[in-house]
Formats: sequence, C-alpha cells, structure tokens
Amino acid sequence: MKKIKYYLICCLLGAATISATAQRSWDIGSPTASDVKASLSTPTLTVSGTGAMRDLSSAPWGRLNQNLVTTVVINNGVTSIGGSAFKAHNLLTEVKIPASVATIGNEAFANCRALGEVTNNAETPQEINANVFQNVNIRDAVLFVPGTALAAYRATPVWKDF
Repeated sequence: MKKIKYYLICCLLGAATISATAQRSWDIGSPTASDVKASLSTPTLTVSGTGAMRDLSSAPWGRLNQNLVTTVVINNGVTSIGGSAFKAHNLLTEVKIPASVATIGNEAFANCRALGEVTNNAETPQEINANVFQNVNIRDAVLFVPGTALAAYRATPVWKDF
C-alpha cells in the first residue's frame, strides 16, 4: 500500500511541476503589457524590454516557480520595478538593477528573507519607501553601486541602511 501512495504522490507532484513550468515568459509591461517581459530559466528570472513594469498583486509565473527563483536580473531598458513584483520570493538571494530603473514600487522585494545581495547600477539612487525591502535584513545584505555614486547612496533613505 505504501508503494501505491508514494507512486500516486510522485505522479501528482510531477504533473503539477509540468503544468507550472510550461509557460516560461510573461508580458508584464505598463501601459503596454508586451513592452516588458519576464522570462524564467530556473533559477534566474530575467526582466527585459523597454519601459515600465506593472505592479503585480501576485507573481504571474506562479507560486511553484516563485519558490524556485534565486536570482532576478533586470535588463537595461526597463524603467521601473512594479510594486509587489518579487514579494515573498522565499529563495531570492540576488537582485541586479540596471541604471535605467528610475522607480521601484512599494513592497517590490518585501518578505524576500534570503535576499543577501543587491546590485544597483543607477548613478542616482532611487527614492524608495522602506517597505520596498520590508522584512528583509538589509543590514546584513551587500549593496553594490557605482563607485562614483557611493556618497549619494550613503545619504539616501533606505539605501543608506545596507
């Protein structure tokens, strides 16, 4: 009887994995959805395109994939990170933000408790609310910024707390 239950559970989990990972690219731009895309090549989620990313109440890549993402790479050309975009990505350890990002929405990285490394290539630090990194231990995280912008980051709320 144990073998049958084990086989059934494995089959069900396998089916869930196949259906959850079938789609590997999502339109997440705003106002035109197709202007910005997210694509998943586990464990990296890449955001690319030109323009703003929309606010996300939940990850369109699904809860199962959300818990597999360890790295988020946002490519140059994306101008904003949507609110709640990566909220509660439990295994997210690294984020790379290009110089083109001018705004970061509320709770974009909230509850990403494993987040330990943020690279922000913007010469001028974005003005963000404290809830962008809510429940993230940013004091223990490492922030990489352009050398010429170090003083600006040290003087900007939230960024100076890294």
